[in-house]
Amino acid sequence: MRYGSVCSGVEAATLAWAPLGWKAEFFSEIEPFPAAVLAHHYPEVPNLGDMTKIIGENYIGKIDLLTGGTPCQSFSFAGLRKGLDDPRGNLCLKFAELAHHSRVRWILWENVPGVLSSNRGADFAGLLSLLCGWQVDVPADRKGVRKWKNAGIINPGPGGFGLAWRVLDAQYTRVSGFPRALPQRRRRVFVVGYRGDWRLAAAVLFDRQSLSWDPPPRREAQAGVARTLTASAGGASAKEQQYNFIDGTGKPLNPLGCTWWNGKQVADTLTCTSNGQRMPDNGRMQAVVVNSKCPPDIAAGGPMCCGFDSSRYGCSCNLCGTILTEAKNTIADRSSVRRLLPVECERLMGFPDDYTRIPWRKKPAEFCPDGPRYKACGNSQCVNVMRWIGQRIDYIDKWIKAR
Repeated sequence: MRYGSVCSGVEAATLAWAPLGWKAEFFSEIEPFPAAVLAHHYPEVPNLGDMTKIIGENYIGKIDLLTGGTPCQSFSFAGLRKGLDDPRGNLCLKFAELAHHSRVRWILWENVPGVLSSNRGADFAGLLSLLCGWQVDVPADRKGVRKWKNAGIINPGPGGFGLAWRVLDAQYTRVSGFPRALPQRRRRVFVVGYRGDWRLAAAVLFDRQSLSWDPPPRREAQAGVARTLTASAGGASAKEQQYNFIDGTGKPLNPLGCTWWNGKQVADTLTCTSNGQRMPDNGRMQAVVVNSKCPPDIAAGGPMCCGFDSSRYGCSCNLCGTILTEAKNTIADRSSVRRLLPVECERLMGFPDDYTRIPWRKKPAEFCPDGPRYKACGNSQCVNVMRWIGQRIDYIDKWIKAR
């Protein structure tokens, strides 16, 4: 299988599909750091840069599949949700155009679940319409409410793609190389298309194990599952509550289902409103304290974030207050709380250790900054999910050729 990749990022797809023997004909990435990662790992694959300048007709007969995860910021609940009015959102329309002009047999498109409700579902309907070749409207449920479900199929029009879409969660997607999936809650919409036949696209995304009477297993609230990584995983993202802290044992302090403090060594995600405290741009930042020597009202029943002045909570032990922008305060309790490291973010995405640790700006890899690595991981796809989809496309494609 030969494929072209747009909005490539650091290429989770190529990592996922390497065991299948697939070949990348081109990448398309404009961000400097991800482009440097691609050049470091795949120097033989050309990076065409801006996807809007790719001429699809030049690749007729040269690629069998087009894949891409166009920017999600215009559809994400963490953004302004301008949808197709945002130039980044419009890239999904360019994806559809490129798919038709290059005459590929298969397509694979990925985005955040927010795309299903963006502009009351009209944005997703517009993308599906362009891909399948006929006008698709937002479906109505039994109560007459128009909205998209988490999975479905679309018949192809003349010359169009038969489509199937489904929301997949990385923490439940088990596949060879990832028998336990990944310990991250990361839900994404995947659209698979095959030119002229929806049944083959559906055969890729749907199987008996995914039917409604066989739901994925539920985890307890205390299970060690990280929240979804974003491009700001290394810092503060108030809209998505994206502080990723772990304790001294490496366990996440922000597991799913925990509200704030459950009486154990677990704290919820820190946000801009937790405990009424403010963020760094207002001069203050939260400090997490894990210290069993605190009085009972602090250790068990009180807030885990001692803010402003720790003495106001009756805390007599050696604890600091909220960290100020002047960096005069420090976190107490032997630094037992820290953010996720870049290599840990790589593991949560299914990347090999130090995959994004590359020579950068004329400096060796050991001086590679953390910020671009966090962003590259947060903007990427999970390798296990891409491998699962790739394996199923590979199986169906071989079945088609053998008929």
